[in-house]
Amino acid sequence: MLLLGDLKRIGKLRRLFNGVLTIQCATIALNWHNREYSMRDTGHFNLKTADDLARKLSHDYRVLEQDPSDPYRAFNFFITAEHLPDWLRDKDIRNQSALLRICSHLANNAKHFTTDRHNAVERTEKEVYCEPGYAAEDYFAEPLVVHFTEDVVREMGCSHMEVLDLAKLILSFWRARFPEI
Repeated sequence: MLLLGDLKRIGKLRRLFNGVLTIQCATIALNWHNREYSMRDTGHFNLKTADDLARKLSHDYRVLEQDPSDPYRAFNFFITAEHLPDWLRDKDIRNQSALLRICSHLANNAKHFTTDRHNAVERTEKEVYCEPGYAAEDYFAEPLVVHFTEDVVREMGCSHMEVLDLAKLILSFWRARFPEI
């Protein structure tokens, strides 16, 4: 059932699309606006709900645990975690948690090669314990480390953290909301 507010929004949408607005487009747009839209309608293979994406996050963490020095695995974890608020239609949650701000910074930096909008991470690095050539390539663990900005240091109580430890905290944050993961 359409409400008066919905009719006003349809008028705005019609203007945005130069008067061409199908019923299907109007319904999708209204549902999106009313926060009823779900990935169930489109999805990506078996990822159709926020619960599905939360399970993927747990999977990404288990994969990262197997090789915490792998930046590809770290990328997958942080990109997945960054998009959970979008799938929940709760983007404001990022501002309420230093962990989610760090995650957002890492994911957007990796995706866009810039961090113009973010200020949680000072830098990232792969710690190296000796000069290349002095030991076999896999002889030492070379953890991925995230160094925080001063604001985040005050909230987190530390200046840096290895990626696996950070990922564990982020996963714990989301487990409070999705206990089944």
